[in-house]
Amino acid sequence: MQRSREAWVIDASVAAKWYLRDEDLLAEADRFRRQAQEGEASISAPHVSRHEVANTLATAIRSGRITEDQAWSNLSAYIDLPVSLDEDPEWLLQAARQCAVRFGIAIYDAIYLALGDASGASVITADRKLYDLVRDDLTFVRWLGESTAV
Repeated sequence: MQRSREAWVIDASVAAKWYLRDEDLLAEADRFRRQAQEGEASISAPHVSRHEVANTLATAIRSGRITEDQAWSNLSAYIDLPVSLDEDPEWLLQAARQCAVRFGIAIYDAIYLALGDASGASVITADRKLYDLVRDDLTFVRWLGESTAV
């Protein structure tokens, strides 16, 4: 399948960097968001990304990295982006199930891979462990530290 250079599936590990400014690879994550906002590229994410970003922000509250007000403001900002699907359709969940079993990974990670595979978009992740597990078989998965936006 020919992959679009202007379409990406962004996983929650990348999206969280848009709001948690004490992380690494911020410039790389910001580049994807900026190019999408400027209409140079399209980004998407499965619906579950909303839950994962919310969980990451809640964890950041508990560890004192951000305040509750910051977290919920950031979550609202993420939900307002035209990124996340309104729901994860059954076909996507079935494809993610197969991917999870094949690679021995969590369904939460597999759903991003399944969406990228089905849509012809590259998957961008900041999860180096996930990337290392799948990179030889799923060449459309890119690690944020080695990725460049268009």
